[in-house]
Amino acid sequence: MKCIWIDNKIFNVGSLMAIKSAWAQHERLEHFVVDLLNNLINEHDYGRALYLLFLYSLLLSLSFDITLVIISPWITDICYYHVYNPLFEILDIDKGFSLSKILNIVAQNGAKVYVITSQFRGERKDMRMSREEFLSKLSQSVKIIYSKNEIHQKIYGIRKKFFLTGSLNLTFTGILRGYSGGEFLQLTMSNKNIEVMLEELIDIKG
Repeated sequence: MKCIWIDNKIFNVGSLMAIKSAWAQHERLEHFVVDLLNNLINEHDYGRALYLLFLYSLLLSLSFDITLVIISPWITDICYYHVYNPLFEILDIDKGFSLSKILNIVAQNGAKVYVITSQFRGERKDMRMSREEFLSKLSQSVKIIYSKNEIHQKIYGIRKKFFLTGSLNLTFTGILRGYSGGEFLQLTMSNKNIEVMLEELIDIKG
């Protein structure tokens, strides 16, 4: 499992997010997160943008009924690590987290978590094995939808809030390619079109 180091700048941002959440400043926190995501996306720093998305989902899941959606044909269990943070200790991510761990924690907190993926005809064996290894680490609280049709969309986000969409598969290689311009993500606020598409992929309403 390959890891991404969270530098002091983003680490301090994460600490501030935790403080704002603890003080129930949720509306201000959302504007704060959206601005930061836009900045990171403009810098092609998609790995840390995804870190903020997952951290924000975790903080929201402590107080709200949210739905976190991950859609990607190829997924590997990326990990994030940073220096010890006592603010994060109660969240069980004091020194970082893996993708599978954060999804399990968010689901454990009562949120709905969906991972939607599919196989591709002729896909490489190592990519298939990495996806299967990741899926095997998810708890029963995480809903896995294995589509019979090839899934081409790459969508990561919180329903009725915002999504990261684009060409980037949720893999370490995809994130590295993003730094050089080989892949991209953009921030898309929730809208009718994307919500209808999600309802076609997952059997949920509201």
